[in-house]
Amino acid sequence: MKTTIKTLLIFTILMSSFASVALADGKYIEKEFYFTGLIAPDTKDYAEGERSGTLEICSEPRSYVKEIRPGFQSWTTKATYCGWIWS
Repeated sequence: MKTTIKTLLIFTILMSSFASVALADGKYIEKEFYFTGLIAPDTKDYAEGERSGTLEICSEPRSYVKEIRPGFQSWTTKATYCGWIWS
């Protein structure tokens, strides 16, 4: 019985250390992007060095009038995206 508990304890410690190493490879990103027009996409592909991933929109996009001329308006939309990127 003691051997089984000892083996289980060692196995648990080893597995938790492997999981920690795997999770340490990710990076959480929260970044603002600007788009021409009124619509910001729901997701955005993002890469930084060797890491990459898909970020999701995490705040309500805000649209601003960039330029107004007679008969013409130019819009810019700012949106914040967040998520994890992995190598």
